[in-house]
Amino acid sequence: ALLTRPARLVEGHLRLTLHSSLAGLGSLHAVLSKRRGKVVTDTMVDGTDLIRITATIPQAESFGLAPELLKKSSGEVTAPELVFSRWEVLDEDPFWIPTTEEEREDYGEILMNGDLSTGLDNNA
Repeated sequence: ALLTRPARLVEGHLRLTLHSSLAGLGSLHAVLSKRRGKVVTDTMVDGTDLIRITATIPQAESFGLAPELLKKSSGEVTAPELVFSRWEVLDEDPFWIPTTEEEREDYGEILMNGDLSTGLDNNA
């Protein structure tokens, strides 16, 4: 009954807000792109040389983000404020099985369809 519709995997995304000087922008964008992050907005803060940046990043990629930002930018980027933003559906299908010869060559064979710990088949 649960699998009457196609099952899809989702991934949590966080919204991060931080401030950076002009000197830290290059390293900030490098770290975000390495971690699959996307800049949403960047605006100048009035009266300063700081830029306020809002971006999104997958939750799994957020571990160790603040120390890496500080290290790569030499302190030019502030520690980010992380807030949950949304769920995003992943492109991968959890039930996809390679069928053609080319797919088997690229992704490998599925050797066993069942529970390896008990040796039971998954066939009903």
